[in-house]
Amino acid sequence: MVRAIIWKEFREQGLIGLTLVVLGGGVLVGVAVLADPPQYGVAAGDILRSLGPGPLATLLLAVTAGTVCGGALFAAEREAGTHGFLEALPAPRARIWVGKLAAGGLLAGLQAGAVIAAGLALGLLPGAGWAFAVAVYSLLAFSWGVLGSTLARTTLGSVGVAVPAATLFAVLYLFPIVLFFQAPGTPLPRPAGAFAFLGLMFATPLLWSAVAYTRPDREREADERVPPAPAVYLPEPAARVVAAPGPARKSRLGVKALLWLAANQLLGPGPALAAFALAAGLVLLLPTIEPFVTWPALALMAGVLAGVTAFGDEQVHGSARYWGERRLPVGRMWVAKAGVHLAFALILAALVALPLAVRAVLPGGSGVRGDAVLTAVFRSLMFEPRLLGPEAWKYLLAPVGYGFAAGVVCGMLFKKPVVAAGVAGVIGGTGFAAALPGLLAGGVWHLWLWLPPAALLAAGWGVLRAWAAERVGTRRGLVPLAGGALAALAAVAAGAAFRAAEVPDVAGETDDLVYVAGLVPFDQNEAGRGFRTAAEQFARAAAVPPPGSSTGPPPRKVAERLEHLRTGGLAADDADLGVWLKSTYDNDRLPTGAPLSATWFNVAAATADPAVPVGLFEHPLVTPTTAGSATLENGRGMGLVLLGHGLYRQAAGDPAAFPDDLRTALALARSMRNGSITAALHRGNDLTALGLTAAGRWLARLDGRPDLARKVLDEVLRDERTVMSRPLPDGTVARAELLAGGWGEPFDPAPHQLADRYVVREQMKAPSQWLPALVTPPGKDKDAANPEVELVAFAWSVPWERERTRRLVAVGLDSSLADKYRLLTRGRPGAGLLAVRPAAGTELQATDLFLRACRRGLAVQLAARLYHHDHKAFPPDLAALVAGGYLPAAPPDPFSPTGAPLGYRLPATDESLPPGAAPTRTPFPVRAGQPVAWSVGADRTDDGGRSAPVSAVAQTRAGDLVFVVPLPPGPP
Repeated sequence: MVRAIIWKEFREQGLIGLTLVVLGGGVLVGVAVLADPPQYGVAAGDILRSLGPGPLATLLLAVTAGTVCGGALFAAEREAGTHGFLEALPAPRARIWVGKLAAGGLLAGLQAGAVIAAGLALGLLPGAGWAFAVAVYSLLAFSWGVLGSTLARTTLGSVGVAVPAATLFAVLYLFPIVLFFQAPGTPLPRPAGAFAFLGLMFATPLLWSAVAYTRPDREREADERVPPAPAVYLPEPAARVVAAPGPARKSRLGVKALLWLAANQLLGPGPALAAFALAAGLVLLLPTIEPFVTWPALALMAGVLAGVTAFGDEQVHGSARYWGERRLPVGRMWVAKAGVHLAFALILAALVALPLAVRAVLPGGSGVRGDAVLTAVFRSLMFEPRLLGPEAWKYLLAPVGYGFAAGVVCGMLFKKPVVAAGVAGVIGGTGFAAALPGLLAGGVWHLWLWLPPAALLAAGWGVLRAWAAERVGTRRGLVPLAGGALAALAAVAAGAAFRAAEVPDVAGETDDLVYVAGLVPFDQNEAGRGFRTAAEQFARAAAVPPPGSSTGPPPRKVAERLEHLRTGGLAADDADLGVWLKSTYDNDRLPTGAPLSATWFNVAAATADPAVPVGLFEHPLVTPTTAGSATLENGRGMGLVLLGHGLYRQAAGDPAAFPDDLRTALALARSMRNGSITAALHRGNDLTALGLTAAGRWLARLDGRPDLARKVLDEVLRDERTVMSRPLPDGTVARAELLAGGWGEPFDPAPHQLADRYVVREQMKAPSQWLPALVTPPGKDKDAANPEVELVAFAWSVPWERERTRRLVAVGLDSSLADKYRLLTRGRPGAGLLAVRPAAGTELQATDLFLRACRRGLAVQLAARLYHHDHKAFPPDLAALVAGGYLPAAPPDPFSPTGAPLGYRLPATDESLPPGAAPTRTPFPVRAGQPVAWSVGADRTDDGGRSAPVSAVAQTRAGDLVFVVPLPPGPP
């Protein structure tokens, strides 16, 4: 049967298809010869020039082929009067519909394929992607043409039905899909949304066509199921049999009647509630209203009112007893009415959001721009991907669901809708309030979010028969009602418990509390407080313009000259830098009556005294969550100015200032590196690298003055031998100390990770200190009261979310749980603060090894220069430096797997090392007898110290780390 229908369709439409292909081919040939190619750079709205006539012509021909094939399937039969032949066939309409669909689809595919092949052959389509897109559009046109052919009586009429229907449904489907699946930064949906859109656009016309075309068969089957009327025999003499009229045909399920009833009952309260919802949406446009905070209450009421009105008509008019007569199964009635009113609840919620959506698309919009559509609609950055992100729709729909479930149950229990709405508002609001903390903390499972309202609806279902019999107050009604209520409460409690238990309780989760408690107390942190005080004073002094200048703070180009320490020295003729340094060091900026020791550089120098124990610049107990980075940058800037000052004074003929400046800078760096957060460690490492680089530059220009070289060597060795605060196996904390001799100990990243964990823990307790910066639009005051932040802070303060956060702190800093962490924090504001650091310990250790190699290489350079000053020749090996008392021992190579010392050689002839880093890029000359020391580097391969000389500020991971001892200035 199906094959016969396919053959019939090919005979009737084959000529039309062949004609379309031939004429279309001619059109494509003409376009390929005469049309202009696509023009790049034109406006996106100029489709003809931006895409080009070729792709458009191919697309239009393929779409036309699909529409014509689909539109002629059934409408052409009606036009030709042959549809009766199909109905007379001994086959159900479903088989006929399948046969016609297969025939039309095959014919449309052949025509569209021929058009696409011609377009590719003529070069009108850019590639396979375009060909696939044209094929998809052609099949979409065919599908909607099938629907038009099913509903219309003529082929032209089928096109008239297909085009507007496809347009209408495309808009209806595209809006929610873009709303929930928008790709960040574009108006297009993500791939999942695009596939969902295509699936709906294909399924809608085909399912609609199938249902509409096979309806007569279903109605015929319903008639056959009605039993025939019994025969009535009349008495003689009328010897005839008269059949009594049978019952009218009726639907088997009564769904139409139930849906009609539910919709008809909504005609009264529906428009009024819709008007109230629209008015509530207009209120959200007021500038003083925060839609994000107000939405849950309005959405909850929309769900409550829609739920209460589900059975409001029966309650008010006392018609519930009608359902007790069981003319229809009462459960079927409950499902139909609940479904209709749930759809009505969603419509009310959409009407509340409608004014916001309209305002967002109007010129000027909402004034808030972001990556998410909901950001513009609700004027809140909380919907951004870095905050609630894909979980935002749960926040929007959950209050509707909780309110609706409570409204349905209360609408069945209370006769007066006002009382029912009030009680439902309390019950639904309480349930949503229990779910709200999880919605604002991320990682909510669908099960625990929707289980409580589902339990309430189950209670309504259970009490249904007692309600229909007006026996709700009996055991038959109270038992299922109490059971459903208890089940809902149990679901809420289980969901809260699961929120805490879902996060694994990592071993040693509270080690950070023990570690921070064992650090030097704040009141004893003399070095840390001194350096912070000096950094604050320095920041104020550096921001004041030099005397005679009215341009404000120093120009950026002047301040950035200090960064030349990374690539070169500082010139004595740099007048602008000299004026700025002198101004920054100006004693006249002291408050009236303040002693000279109160200047920032004197405070820093006094704090750097070796007698002062190493402190913590950024103590975890007092680390602010928002200004910490600014304080650290001030400290780093102060150290940079100290080093720049020392080099600038040397360039001006005074090398004696540098050793003291280096001592202060390295002491400041140690204070930053001492067992604190990794942000402070990074600043301290950077300042240490700058100090080592500056010392190398200073040594290259030093002429004589072994006393100064000895002072710098002592500071380098002191920096090398300082052991930072660290936790011990017995649970105590060892504070920073200076080893009596030898070289430093291996680096341990654990203290910094523990400090990080502690600070993150404190940040999670006070989101109001960091969240405003994430949710405040550009140009707005971040310090102003923010209801969104207050709502998040309240949500995170409930017991189960506090416990979940406590566990998340440990999970977020455990690299082995990175994948689980991303799932647990999906949709959590500020999840980046708990960001997993997959290789933080390894990276920190690699940086420390590199700096340790540079520090020991610099010690060899300084010791070799001292040896040269005393012996008029460089030492033959490292043992000579140890024997002469210049070094405590041969410096071990930190990268050596066997603990061997640094390499050391004296070239017999002049040689050239490979070029170093930019900007010079020229070979580095080494004179005969000029010492070369080296470390085997991160690759652990000894290349004999013939790599490019290394700089401490340019970490490298390949080749030897080479340190060339600079020759004393003067003639060779």
